[in-house]
Amino acid sequence: MIDQSKAVQLLEDLPSSSKEEEAIYIVSASFNKGITTRLINGCIQAAKQHQFPIRKLPLVWVPGSLELAQCAKQIINYKKPSAVICLGAVIKGDTAHFEHVCTQSAQHISALNTQYEVPVIMGVLTTYDSKQALERAQDSPKHNNGYAAFECALEMIKTLKKLKE
Repeated sequence: MIDQSKAVQLLEDLPSSSKEEEAIYIVSASFNKGITTRLINGCIQAAKQHQFPIRKLPLVWVPGSLELAQCAKQIINYKKPSAVICLGAVIKGDTAHFEHVCTQSAQHISALNTQYEVPVIMGVLTTYDSKQALERAQDSPKHNNGYAAFECALEMIKTLKKLKE
């Protein structure tokens, strides 16, 4: 069960012998949490499908999409994960704020990929209305960007390991 009242939540308890570097962290914006919770569920569904241990999928909440990159950077610096998945939902309103949030969150998340050797996955929806966001956060893996973000993380982990061989 996802509990937004906890800033950091383990979806299952990590055993003390677990290596944090094997973890794939999910950092999710709590803004538009009805959508972001669906994206998180997509990640969980993908993890189960790929037999990835849920106990190695810590969830960290931040207020909004602009805070995703800062939190992801701290996770990389202090937790040494295999990957970080950033999830958010930015839905256009009546002001230019939408454009600023979309641009800045994408740029800052993207920059982490060139600063670190850890994949940071951009799973932020940027839509013109709630209907479009819901279409991209369905229960079906084919129509859930959280599911796709988890699969992207696995693929990037695999690719980067091969490049180091």
